[in-house]
Amino acid sequence: GLRGFVMENPFSLTHTTWLVKDESDKLLYTVQRRSRKADCKKFFFDCKVVWKIYQGKKTDKDPVVIYYGIQHERAFKFYHSRADFKGGTAPWLASYQKLLPTPENDGGLFKVTVQPGQDAALMLLAAFAVNKKHDLVAAPQKAPR
Repeated sequence: GLRGFVMENPFSLTHTTWLVKDESDKLLYTVQRRSRKADCKKFFFDCKVVWKIYQGKKTDKDPVVIYYGIQHERAFKFYHSRADFKGGTAPWLASYQKLLPTPENDGGLFKVTVQPGQDAALMLLAAFAVNKKHDLVAAPQKAPR
């Protein structure tokens, strides 16, 4: 996992990109939001935001997607690939939800759940990027008692 890192947000007209580098400035991961949404239910309506995490630089000759994230109705979830998401049988690897700050959640703004065996540090960095673009989905709220 990551021990120390630097996260940069270089300017781009077409994508939102975050670069995750180690302390010696070596690029480890590229976290990128697609410029266009995907998986529209009808024509261009109810489309989903997609984020991808690449090993190394996205612009390498053969970029390797290691995580594929997409909005769901109640959460934003990451999978190993788009095929895993589309197949519907692969489990999600990380889930992000926007929260209404309450005393019960210590005033939290979002919740990150990472499955065992996954890179929790990288998923937390990606959660920051997704939240920064306001792509988190609100969690269902419990009725007041």
